[in-house]
Amino acid sequence: MFKYTKSTSETLEKKVIPVDEVTTVRKQNLSEDEFEELFNVSDCSIREEAAERTDLPEDVVRKLSNDPEFSVCEVIAKRADLPEDVVRNLSNDPYFPVRKAITERIDLPEDVVRNLSKDPNWVIREAIAKRTNLPKDVVEKLSDDPIPSVRETIAENGNIFKKTA
Repeated sequence: MFKYTKSTSETLEKKVIPVDEVTTVRKQNLSEDEFEELFNVSDCSIREEAAERTDLPEDVVRKLSNDPEFSVCEVIAKRADLPEDVVRNLSNDPYFPVRKAITERIDLPEDVVRNLSKDPNWVIREAIAKRTNLPKDVVEKLSDDPIPSVRETIAENGNIFKKTA
């Protein structure tokens, strides 16, 4: 397997990913040691592929959610089986693609929705504006957003108010 990466001189260099890493990430029924090995692989594309596995133990999911490469965290953020504390942690990730992936979760806690509605990145606020059943104060805040597309999105959202008992 080959991966092209930019070197420090900004030219493309071909990097060979060891066959054993590729074989391990695609193998069925991994042992605990093999899962740990995937977490420690230096190439982020292998860790990304590992993050997509549906059979990852929770401890490996947690470790990968703190990966230094945002692309690995983004894949983890899209997992349906994330513990709530991992969702909360990723909702504060410094990289907006990770936070954007979190906004698309059905099971997003209300306090996380509120926090993301105040995100400095307008893409995140716009993603929150697309959600249904938003608290009234979030709708009001997004209706006054400085970015026109956020205001337009919230105005077009027909099912925005959270039902109260």
